[in-house]
Order: sequence, then C-alpha cells, then structure tokens
Amino acid sequence: MHAIDTGIYCLTHDSRLRIGVSLTYTRLTLVAFQRVAALDGLTITDMATLAPPILDGPSDAGVPKSFFLGHAIEDPGAPGALLAYRSHLAFDLTDLQGADEIVDYSRFEIPIDHEGMLSTWDNRLITSRWDKNEYGLRNRAKRGSAIACYVWMPIATGRFVDTRIILPFAGSFGIGETPDPIVLNDSVQVSDTRNYLGFYWHVVMPSDLTIVPDGWVGIPLHLAENADGAPLAHATRLKLEVLSGYVPHGRVVTDAQGQAVIRACALGLQSGDTLSLKINTDHYTSVGRVDVAVV
Repeated sequence: MHAIDTGIYCLTHDSRLRIGVSLTYTRLTLVAFQRVAALDGLTITDMATLAPPILDGPSDAGVPKSFFLGHAIEDPGAPGALLAYRSHLAFDLTDLQGADEIVDYSRFEIPIDHEGMLSTWDNRLITSRWDKNEYGLRNRAKRGSAIACYVWMPIATGRFVDTRIILPFAGSFGIGETPDPIVLNDSVQVSDTRNYLGFYWHVVMPSDLTIVPDGWVGIPLHLAENADGAPLAHATRLKLEVLSGYVPHGRVVTDAQGQAVIRACALGLQSGDTLSLKINTDHYTSVGRVDVAVV
C-alpha cells in the first residue's frame, strides 16, 4: 500500500449515528453516538469529559462497552445539535488476538446495530473465507448490522498508521489529538465489494515456463501493488494450492524484497498437460496463479 493511501476517511452515508474516532500507532478507539432532538432526561456533557476514561481504559480484547448511557454532547459538526452516547470500543493491536487473526492481507470490520451498540472487531476475510462472499450488503445482511468502521490492512506492520481506515457514516469526527477524517465525495468513494482490493497487492509469476513430464522447475515470483504494479518489497507468507502436479512445500515465504522461488514437479503429468498452482494468503485465495506447460 502506498503511503498516500493510508489515513482516516469518512464516507457520506446518511444515518442517525455519529462515530467519534481516536487513533494512536497501535490503538483505534470508536465512540458511537445517536442524534437526538432533545435532552429528554439526558445529562449534557462534552467530549473532553468523556474521552479520558474511554481512551485510557483497557481495550479488553475488543469488548464493547456502554459506560456513559444517559449522557449527550453537542455535535461537533452541527452546533446546537445533540448526540446521545451509545457505546465505545477499542481495537488494540497489542491486545489478545488469534495467531492468524492479524496478518498480512487483512480487512477488519467493526459492526454496529441501529441503536448504536458496537460489536467487537473481526477479520472479515476470515468470516467470508469459506463462502467467498465479496459483497458487503450480503455480509451485513447475514450479520444483521451495519459497519461502523473498516480497516484495510494489506501489510500487518503492527501500526494503524500503515492502514486505511474508513468510517462510512457522514459526520464522523476526531477525538482529542486525532483530526477529523478526510471526507471522500461521491465520485471517489470506493465501494465495499471488490474495489478495496485496489489498495492491496498480488503475486507476479512468469507465464512462459515449460517443464517435461515428471521434471522439476523453479518458479520465481515477486509481490506487486494492485494499484500500479509497482514492486512491493515485503516479506510475507504465501500458501500454495496445487491444482495439478506436486510441490514439496505448501508454504513459501518471500524475502525482504518480496521475492521467492517455488520448487514444483510435473509428477504424474504428461506432455500436453499443465502444472498449475494457485497462490493464496492466510485468508484470501488467488492472489496469484501459475500455469506451466508440460512438453
């Protein structure tokens, strides 16, 4: 991912919900509010009062909390309008996580219901891995919720500053030292089907290799940016899926320049067949493919 593609962005989806966001190198905190017409028993306060216990409190592995129900603040983007606090949540890269939960080529989502209750973050490419469902609307229908925040993480560097963070609801705002998200107008908003992959990377392999029956071949590969094909110098783990032929190792790790060589054999194949391999990441299939003619 190019540096210009990172940062915090806000879309313009109309909603009664408003999301406040705070970002450090390793912690992303969301605070959900709901627009209300009148106080109706709510206690008026301000974000400066609510922020310290929220930002300094434990992330608790992403457990959502609702400590300040009954409080409201003035909408930072609409003076005089009121926002009732609903919930908050912290996504901390140093907190508890599964061994393969935060890896290269990840995409995280933080759901929210219509009342403003956030749910814990998860890696969407894990949850949709088996049905290969790229359609955001379908996944939201299955969850029964909207999405308050997307985190696109092509490379897991352990820092949120190397990711692209998308807040879909209009009126999202920064908390404390975090600036307000950059608003993307309708002409540049990226849909949440497959277009996000433009910020990710793929595997490039030669297309002119040949092999003899039962012979061996070394297949060189390198990583490249999806956006412009520029080389991506990064060490990452790739999973090999054999469609025909044989490989002695089901995993390959690129070097710091994003390069590696796959050893493969045309075991059991005959002249006219094709040795075929798919290259996958931990949770996303087909970031590359090679077909070697058997001659």
